Amino acid sequence: WIIGKEGRRLRQIVEESGAQVVVEPRPPMDGRSDPAASPSLRVIRIRSKDQAAVAKAKSMVAAICEEAGLPLREQPLTVVREVLDVPSAHTGRIMGPGGSWVMAMQRSSGASIFIERKAPAAIAAQDPTSTTKVTLEGPTQATVDAARRAVLNAVAESEAAAAAAA
Repeated sequence: WIIGKEGRRLRQIVEESGAQVVVEPRPPMDGRSDPAASPSLRVIRIRSKDQAAVAKAKSMVAAICEEAGLPLREQPLTVVREVLDVPSAHTGRIMGPGGSWVMAMQRSSGASIFIERKAPAAIAAQDPTSTTKVTLEGPTQATVDAARRAVLNAVAESEAAAAAAA
């Protein structure tokens, strides 16, 4: 409901509110969770330095939930956060075509992965020491650890491919 067809509704919330809105991936089933207990429960994180933007996004999400008859429970979350500095030349390997690889990493780890927006890769290639901040956030240390492993594996694959091409 919040994401909408092809992500249109989520993009509209982000564009109109100015806040960053992230619908967390469903956590991987660990064998202890009951998938039937709450199959559609998702965490929606809203962030912005501008509190008016946060309020606007919350209002839009609440209206969608109310319209759809979905429960909305606002609660502060415990968030585990880690920031990695990765070589800028290898961020494309983390993102993947159309962001597909980073989305797969998020789904498999249960954590969110935010890649700092920087200059195009062509500029980063001119400065091999350039780094980009990659922020990992999740509800537990285990989800952040899984995301870190996935990101570092992607960087290692990119470095190996670059070395083989040289």
